[in-house]
Amino acid sequence: MRKLDRYIWREMGVPLFSGVIVIAMLFMANDVIAIFKELNVANIPQVMVAQLVLLKLPGWLSLTLPVGVTLGVSLALSRLTRENEITAMRAAGVPVRRVLWPVVVVGLLTTVANWMVVERLIPWSAERYREVQAQVGVLGTAPEFTSNVMMKLDRYTVQVESVIRQPDGSVQLRNILAIERPNPNEEWTYRSKVGSYARGVWTLQEPQVRIFDGDRIHVLESKDPLRINEPIRIADLFGAPMAEEMNAEDLRQAITQARERGDTTRLLEVAYHVKFSLPASCLIFAITGAVTSIRFARMGAFSGVLISFGLVLAYYNIYVICKDIVGRNGWASPIVSAWLPNAIFLLIAVLVSRRNE
Repeated sequence: MRKLDRYIWREMGVPLFSGVIVIAMLFMANDVIAIFKELNVANIPQVMVAQLVLLKLPGWLSLTLPVGVTLGVSLALSRLTRENEITAMRAAGVPVRRVLWPVVVVGLLTTVANWMVVERLIPWSAERYREVQAQVGVLGTAPEFTSNVMMKLDRYTVQVESVIRQPDGSVQLRNILAIERPNPNEEWTYRSKVGSYARGVWTLQEPQVRIFDGDRIHVLESKDPLRINEPIRIADLFGAPMAEEMNAEDLRQAITQARERGDTTRLLEVAYHVKFSLPASCLIFAITGAVTSIRFARMGAFSGVLISFGLVLAYYNIYVICKDIVGRNGWASPIVSAWLPNAIFLLIAVLVSRRNE
């Protein structure tokens, strides 16, 4: 049986890796076209242009790995079926489910690889991508001006009425309110009409300080600027970190903090469960692609390609509907919204597999 496993793995290897690389390169080519259309690349260092393209690669890999698995499995199994090798295996007493065992192994390995990409590479690359975008001035979610910004720092909660980006990379702040709670029954508020943030330091000009200590209130004013050493990324002033920039643990903490503030957590919860369901789709694609290829291989030589791309298009359409419509609008729980596409395709695989047997 080990020879059978190795034989099927060899059949799957080339189309699997070719599919991952080719589809990823297509996505990257679209990124290059978009950069050259939207930017004056003559004024941007070529290193930054390359960074913008390469830092998107982990995100594309999380989507192309399932595509590669589907393509590899579909082409391999459809060829074996068309040339009656599957029939010969069954005649030798090998059931279809045993033929699928090497497919399941590949699906599991690809699921683990995709999980590492989603959990380790994507948060780092997405964060770095946004920083590079900000440097070249193309950060769509971080305009030069924004208003009504609230941020939770280590010791302070800061609310700013307006934030204006400066050419030197700093930001100008207006109407700032910073709240500190050093003790359970004590609250300090700092108000300033103007301020700035640069290189990890918040500067509040002529702040007014109010200390709430039980039933007592102390009001202090200072002509000297107040400096708070709380480093942040300037991009965060213009938009909160995206879910892609957080790993599963960061998302879990963000959900807990949002619940404590009384904010809605639906989108964060959907993103959290997608961290697990998207890598698991590699295994689902492997099984579904295999059983459907065996079933419909007699359609022709290109049946494997047609089946794989048909499955991928169907899955990602269902995935987008469940994640961005069903989950966003609360029509189903976050865990159902994230895992429903996998459940649908697994059910299809079970039904087709029974027909194959």
